[in-house]
Amino acid sequence: MYADIMQAKELRQDFNNWKNEEDKKHGIPILPLAQFNVDVLTSSNWPHFHPVTPQIPYEIKQCIVAYQEFWKHKHLHKKLSWNYLAGTFHLIYNKGKTNEIVCGTLQGLTLLLFNTSPSITFKGICENLGIDLSEGKRILQSLIYPQALVEKVEADEEWKEDTQFKLNEEFISLQRKFVIPSPEEPESVQKPKLETNRGIAIEAAIIKIMKTRRTLAHNDLVSALTKVLCNFVPEAQMIKEKIDELIIKEYLARDPNNPKIYIYVAS
Repeated sequence: MYADIMQAKELRQDFNNWKNEEDKKHGIPILPLAQFNVDVLTSSNWPHFHPVTPQIPYEIKQCIVAYQEFWKHKHLHKKLSWNYLAGTFHLIYNKGKTNEIVCGTLQGLTLLLFNTSPSITFKGICENLGIDLSEGKRILQSLIYPQALVEKVEADEEWKEDTQFKLNEEFISLQRKFVIPSPEEPESVQKPKLETNRGIAIEAAIIKIMKTRRTLAHNDLVSALTKVLCNFVPEAQMIKEKIDELIIKEYLARDPNNPKIYIYVAS
């Protein structure tokens, strides 16, 4: 994971350099409608997200095509898969006053739908996002409460497939930049997601500690972890599992003379 994060930073800079060269070559910006950053990560190192295939608006599709062209020249034999659930949108909202809205990908794509139509049905929004009605309701609710960016055309109407939604013309924010919270996760996925997030945090902390210390006994590593991970107390079993995974991935190795001592071996 740590290596992925470092490589993602390098790729971001490489893409920006490539884009600047393409701008000079064509005499005009190749991405005039949006700023675009991509983090390329190894899928096996990160949590699995259920695939979503939304209809991508032209502004974003143009960015994706440009990045795929950049990637083709840099990594000919490596395939990219786009994870739309892990992205972040920064949208400029002009309605008398200019605001910058920070939100998740599906929230951002929902708001962009109203660039082309003053109102859209509940079913139409879900079909555009490539998600089911229950997921669509969570996305829309996050845009209705607490910011009230979106509202029903008929305020008292029940949630039905043909219920119409529109932007709230009276929306006002005193903040120039504000964040729309992510939709609340269903209770059935909250605990597994918490465990996954903690596992990621433990793994990243182990790599960071071992990269600095190079060699460390098991108890010393556990002690260092409890100091670094101040938001929760890592369970001994999860620490052991993450150490074993990092040994399999060849980030760590056991000392041949003492299996309770770990050696950092990743470059």
